[in-house]
Amino acid sequence: MTKIAETALEQFNIKKVAIHHAEGLLAIGDIPVIIAVSSPHKILLLRPVCLRLTR
Repeated sequence: MTKIAETALEQFNIKKVAIHHAEGLLAIGDIPVIIAVSSPHKILLLRPVCLRLTR
């Protein structure tokens, strides 16, 4: 997760990234991944989050 956050910070005009991936047994409907990103403009947030989820 650290490498993903570092890569996002390097490649995109974003200020901060926080990623949490749940561990252990999850039930259907549980949220396995939470990504929080901050940037000067809202539109800049969508691309890095989508790219991170596909890797």
